[in-house]
Formats: sequence, C-alpha cells, structure tokens
Amino acid sequence: MLKTFLFLLILWPFFLHAGLPDSLLLVKQKEHLLSDKEKADLYNELFKTYLDENVDSALYYGKLAEELCTKTGYEKGLASYYNNQGIYNKDIGNYYTALLWYHKYLQMAEKLNDPKSTGAAYNNIGIVYKLQKNKNLALDYFQRSLAIKLKNGKEKDISSTLNNIGNVFIEEQQWDSSLHYYFKAKEINQKYGNLKFLCVNLRNISEVYILKGNPDSAWVYLPQAAALIAQINPDKKQQCEWFNLLALFHFKTQHFEQALLYADSAEQIIRKGKFKSELLDIYKLYADLYGEWGNYEKALAYSKSYNLLRDSVYKESISVQVADLQQSYDLRKMDAHVEQLKQQKYFFAIIACLVAVLLLSAVYFLRKRKQTITLLDLKNRELRKLNEEKNELIRLVAHDLKSPLSRVNMLSQLILQDKDISPEEQKQFMEIVRDTSKESLEMIIKFLSLEKSDIVDYHLKIEPVNLQELLHNKVKNFTPLAKEKNILLKENIALNQLSVNTDLQCLRQILSNLISNAIKYTPAGGEITLNLMDDDERCIFEIHDNGPGIAEHDQKSLFTKMKVLLNKPTGGENSTGFGLFIVKSLADRIGAEVWVKSKQGEGASFFVGLPKKEPDIAKMN
Repeated sequence: MLKTFLFLLILWPFFLHAGLPDSLLLVKQKEHLLSDKEKADLYNELFKTYLDENVDSALYYGKLAEELCTKTGYEKGLASYYNNQGIYNKDIGNYYTALLWYHKYLQMAEKLNDPKSTGAAYNNIGIVYKLQKNKNLALDYFQRSLAIKLKNGKEKDISSTLNNIGNVFIEEQQWDSSLHYYFKAKEINQKYGNLKFLCVNLRNISEVYILKGNPDSAWVYLPQAAALIAQINPDKKQQCEWFNLLALFHFKTQHFEQALLYADSAEQIIRKGKFKSELLDIYKLYADLYGEWGNYEKALAYSKSYNLLRDSVYKESISVQVADLQQSYDLRKMDAHVEQLKQQKYFFAIIACLVAVLLLSAVYFLRKRKQTITLLDLKNRELRKLNEEKNELIRLVAHDLKSPLSRVNMLSQLILQDKDISPEEQKQFMEIVRDTSKESLEMIIKFLSLEKSDIVDYHLKIEPVNLQELLHNKVKNFTPLAKEKNILLKENIALNQLSVNTDLQCLRQILSNLISNAIKYTPAGGEITLNLMDDDERCIFEIHDNGPGIAEHDQKSLFTKMKVLLNKPTGGENSTGFGLFIVKSLADRIGAEVWVKSKQGEGASFFVGLPKKEPDIAKMN
C-alpha cells in the first residue's frame, strides 16, 4: 500500500492538464467580441495563469492589461494587475518590489471600497513579511486581513489567512500554535468544501508532525491529502511543495534513497518555475541528506549553493532598492534643471522690468502723491490686520490652555475630594499635573517669543523624539479625563522606527488637540484607539474614535479657522472651532501631514504623518 501510494505521488504531476484551462481558451478565441474591460480582465487572468508555465507570456499579457486599464480608466482591472505583479515578484524572490506592488494593490482596493480585495492585499503583504522573516509585521498584516474578512462576514475566506498565521509560527518552531491555526483553517475548508486549501492544510499539518519528530502522526494526514490531489489540478509551485514534503518525510524516517528521488523531482520543477524560496529549501535538504548519508563532498557543495542563492536573493532585493533610489535621484536632477531654467526666465523678466521702470519713471513721479496716499491706506489695513491677528492669537492661546488646565483642575479635585486615593495614586496624579503644567508653560513661552504675526512663526527645536514614549505619556495624561466620561483609551504600536527628528512641543500640541477632540465627541462608554505605525517614508499616528463621525461636506473645510461642526460635544463641552486649525498649522510647520477618514455614524480617524527623513531646518525656521 505504501509503495503504491508513493508511486502515484511520483507520477501524478505528469498527467496534469498542460496549458490554459478550457474556459480561458474559449474566451480567448472570442477576444475580438469583448469590450475593453472584458479584454483587460482576460489579459489579467492570462497574466496570472501563465506565471505557472511561461513567464515571458505572463509578462506580455500583464503589459497589455496595464495599458488597456490605464487607457480606459478601469481601476478594478489595475488593482488585479498590481496584485499579479506582487505575486510574480514574490515568487522570484524580489520581496522589496513585491511589497511596492502589493501596497499599490491595497491603495486601489481601499479607493474602490472593496473589502474583499483589501483583505487579500493585507494577507499578501503579510506573506512577503513572513518570507523576509519579519514575524511581527507578518502577524500584524494577517490580523488586519482577518479583521476585515470577519467584519464583512466572509468566514469562508479567512482559512487562507489562518493558514498563513500557522506558517509564521512554524518558522518560529512553535509547533502547537501552528497546529492550532492549521486545524482551524482545516475545519472551515471542510465546512465549505474548499478542496484546494484543504489539501494545503493537510500538507502543512503533516509537515509540522514531521518536524516535531512524529512521522506516524504525519502519515495519518498524508494519504488524505493525496486523495485530494487529483481533484484540485495543482500548479507547478504546489507540486514542488508536495515533493519537498515527501522528501522531508523520507529523510526524517531515514529512507534516504526515496528522499533523494523526491528531492530531484522537486528540483526539476523549481528550475523551470524559478521559485527561489523553494530552491533554497531544497538546497538545504540536499545538504542535510548527503550529510546524513555520509557523502560530505556533495553535502558541502549544496551547502555552498544554499548560501550563494540566499545571498543573491537579498542582493537582488537591495539592487531593486538602489535602482529605485537612482530613479528618484534622476528625477530630482531633472527637477533641478527645470528650476534652473525657471531662474533664467525670472532673470530676463527682471531685466525687462528694470527697463520698463526707467521708461516709466517720469510717469511715476507725476503720480507719486496719489501712490503715497495709497501706501498710507495699505499701512492702515496692515495695522488692522495685525490687530485682528493679535486678537486671534489670544483666542488660540486660550483654546490650547483650556484642555490642560481642565485636566489639572479635575485631578486636583480628585486628590482633594477622594479620601480613598492611595499615596501611589496621588503621586501618579501629581506627576500628570506636573507634566501637563510643564507642557502648558512651554507652549506659552513659544507664543510669547513670536516676532511676526503668524501663529506658528517661531524657531523650531528639532531633536530626536521617541514616538512610543510620547504616545504612552499622552495615554497616561488623558486617561483620567477619559475616565470622567467612562471612555476606554487604548494604544496600539506597530512600529519599526521608534524615533524621528522633529519639534517635540509642536508634536505634543498636535496630539493633545486631537486626543482632546476625540474625548469631546465620543459618547460616554465609548472607545478611543491610538495607533502608531509606519511605512517606508513616514511614521503615522492614528487617533480613532467611535463617535458620531463627520459628514463628507464638513471634511473639506475641517482644518480651517472657526470651523464649528454640526455634531455637538457629547458631554456639554465647549467648541471654539480653533483646535483643528491649530493642528493643521503646526503640522505644516514641522513638515507633517494631517488628514481624516470618517463616515457619518461610524466614528472618525485622524492621522498625523511624520516624515522619517531628516527635516530641512533652514527652510522650516
């Protein structure tokens, strides 16, 4: 029975149907009858299908799909093209480029408000981070994918993400955790009859038991998986993964000849498909196999091949990043040339103006009296404007002092009135009072040092700021105020770069205003989440509440002066309309971005994006 089973596993790939599926062939024959969008969908499907057989043909149809989608503005088709490019670059080991394509896929899915594609994009990004051995980021993106799929009631779709989470734990040799997620995925796939992913689950469960040193348990699931193979028509990559597993099984059970037979079959498929991740696995298996067999010369040769391929994969990734940087440099160089041409144009314009001034000097002197009167009128207008800005400055300072003073007042009342407060709690409250007072004093000093009328025209102090520590302190300082309304204040940090160079006081004030606003508009018993994350270029704060949300027409003018929303604060607090204007002004001053995402009745998320690169202090000051 065992020999028959193994014999079938050796032969089954050679009986698979080659070329395109019949349905695709039929559609392709009627290509001239299709609309542009239907053609784009066909080209994308051909791109994806040919990746398994003929990469050149795949890329050719991918190019046709991109050109047609761009020409017709077919954004859904572009999203499919971005996803296929991510799959292609992931399979050949270009992980950095794969991430760029998957992020473009994610942005387009969010723009189209397509939850299914958004969940798939998060899942695919997690796979790349898993291949890069970045456990934390991989798990973070898989959890985001799960949340979206569950929110939209797509239980059937979560099996692939559960399986991928199991893959992360198997890399960490956390066998029990990986089995937990594999069995959960298996249960869902059995429930919905998803044979393709069920086969993958059974294979992964077998692999865990093999790696745990329990081949008998693995043998329980291998025949079940084999029974499904003929029904799912697996692609070359899946065939390769099966041969790898069988080779590993026989290696662990000391059947070296059978292990070598399966490893050779896997290598043949890998070299045709250029699957670098799988080739790394097979080289390592060869090295271990020949080492155990006593053929140390071949073991050493495959060990060297493994190391060379591993280094080349990372070098290719670095080369792609260098190419991107070179392209960015060339664009900046071109921009500098354009700017130089503009400067020349301005120079000749100035010369022409000087000539005109000389020719019109006589007219100027004749009209001097009239212009003097006009100038006096302009000066009077400037004085009125300065007086208005002075009054506005007073209102802005009063607004920004109101929130910290309210916190200090509330904490002092708690200390005086609540006799059950422990010394440790008193110390904690006094520390918050001290920090809040210090923050307010620094803000006043900033405003008093103004030399011009602009509200943010003061000298910035650029220094390294620990973002995680800053967010933690904000949560600690605002927690008592949130508890007054029975609001839960949470923080969530998923950050690679812990600090950026910026003005600490400005950033404090931005976060204070946004958190204070969130508390103000969140109903009693609500929840506010402070997220801290980053991408390639920015560190991003997100302040999310489950309040009433912001109407779409209000969002366009949200950061302007004196903007008072139709929504009213939930605890009877005052709203002056200055808070978000101050946030925008300070963000512009430190080179940050602020934006909002909200739907009426679904809460609001305010974002602050801080550039990771070193700021140009001369320009900012």
